[in-house]
Amino acid sequence: MNKQLILNREVPTQSIAVLLLVSMLAWTVGFSVFTHRTHAAVALMNISDTMSESRLNQKSNHNIVFQVSSTFAVNDSFTVVLPAGFTGSVGYADIDLNFGSSTAFVTSTGVFTSASGTTLGASTQPGQWGVSSSSNSYTFTSPAGNTSHIPTNGEYIQVLMGTNATTGGTGTNQFTNPSSAGTQVIYVDTIAGVTGDYGEAAVVITTGVTMSGSVSSSLQFVVSGVAANTTIAGNVTTIVDVASNGTSLPFGVIGSSTPSTPAHRSLSQKLAVQTNANNGFIVKVRQTQNFQSAAYGANADFDPFDNNNFLTGHAAIISPVAWSLNAPSYTDEATWGQYGISSDDTDLSTDTGMATDNFGLSTTTLLFAGNFNTSTAPGRNIFAYTGGPIDGLGLSHASGQAHVVYRVEATSLQEAASDYSTTFIYTVVPVY
Repeated sequence: MNKQLILNREVPTQSIAVLLLVSMLAWTVGFSVFTHRTHAAVALMNISDTMSESRLNQKSNHNIVFQVSSTFAVNDSFTVVLPAGFTGSVGYADIDLNFGSSTAFVTSTGVFTSASGTTLGASTQPGQWGVSSSSNSYTFTSPAGNTSHIPTNGEYIQVLMGTNATTGGTGTNQFTNPSSAGTQVIYVDTIAGVTGDYGEAAVVITTGVTMSGSVSSSLQFVVSGVAANTTIAGNVTTIVDVASNGTSLPFGVIGSSTPSTPAHRSLSQKLAVQTNANNGFIVKVRQTQNFQSAAYGANADFDPFDNNNFLTGHAAIISPVAWSLNAPSYTDEATWGQYGISSDDTDLSTDTGMATDNFGLSTTTLLFAGNFNTSTAPGRNIFAYTGGPIDGLGLSHASGQAHVVYRVEATSLQEAASDYSTTFIYTVVPVY
């Protein structure tokens, strides 16, 4: 009886020891795994999200670019997470995945420079990345049994989400922007080998030309008016004929019917950007329609500046040139009135790497373009700075400020109407 009693007392003591050992072992292993990921993670570089539409409640494409700092292996992955305010969903058929080594931002078509596409599917297969999603979180897993489409350290990854995805067919679904204006943050998390890298990119949801974006203290965008008779000068010069404000472009009476009314009129808006993004920013602009009468529509409109391109069907000028209109022809309504845009950011083409952004880099006269990308959001580049953080709201920081100049010219044949209008939309893209 005594021996049996002793055994009954020893058994619980051994069980407690075993349980304690197992608990300590599990805690040690779990802590090791957690701290390993924390110490290995580094910040992703050159991360940005260029949206095709910045206005609230509007559908938008996303062009997400980032630079990886670790080489991927088979079954490694990265995850892109959009905030819950973005509604709707996209499938892998609405997504393109590209890789490239170029440091250029994006080309005019929105596809990453020197990019090579890869196949996407619901699961990983040789040569095919798998895409899985939950709510607004999308995980991309590298191909199994094949390394021909796997990024290496320092390479750039581009994710196109929406109708801008064209590999294997054009995407049909898009996300809808949040219903309130303000800052939204897109997150990217990568798992490459034993390392996990993380980054985020801020975007601003706005209401249109009155956009004022801010991401706490990292991004602010202000549009303000310019008084009449103001000289706009970089190494180029022009005179503003009409006063503007930060929310409208009031040209007033346009035409040459009286000596007191000039054939063309110009006005300007001042853009100022403050951001702490390491690689600066790009400001883009586009229009919602041609400058036309609300009552008569396309039957009474100004055509985008074409530099008298009679032989090309009056195609709007993409590469800026000096302003010039020939005498109107009553058989060709495109010659009756035109309008264009310019910028005094004289190193714009250097910052973006695009010759079509040269509005007067080495000339003494502002050059104008007529291509506003009405159907190709988010628009044409109009202002950029790539030197790092900049405070354009301070008077001493000229690199963070620029003037956009709008010009309209009417001949004696331009249709009479008192309700010509269009809307211009600015989009700011900080590059972190």
